Amino acid sequence: MVDLGRDYNIRQIEIFARRDCCGELIRQMDITAGPSHNLMTRCKFYIGPAKTGYHLAFECNPIINGRYVRIQKKDMTNLALAEVQVMAIVDRTVG
Repeated sequence: MVDLGRDYNIRQIEIFARRDCCGELIRQMDITAGPSHNLMTRCKFYIGPAKTGYHLAFECNPIINGRYVRIQKKDMTNLALAEVQVMAIVDRTVG
C-alpha cells in the first residue's frame, strides 16, 4: 500500500515488473484505491501472469478519488515488483 499524502483523482496505476526475474509472480492482483484504508474501490483485477520486465498500465474507469493505493495478491506467493506509479488528475486552478 502507498500513501499519496492527500486525495487525488487517480486515473491510472502503472506497475513495472523486475527485469532480473520473477515476472510470473505478478498475477491474481487486486488493484484498489480510496480515501481511507477501509474505503477502497477496485481499479482493476489483473489475472496475469506477467513476464519478467513487463510494464503494465491499468486505467481506473471511473476515476477514483483517493489517498491510498493498494496492490494485493489473492495467493500467498511473493509480490515481486520493481516500481509502481500512480497517475492522477491535478487541479491547477488558483483561487
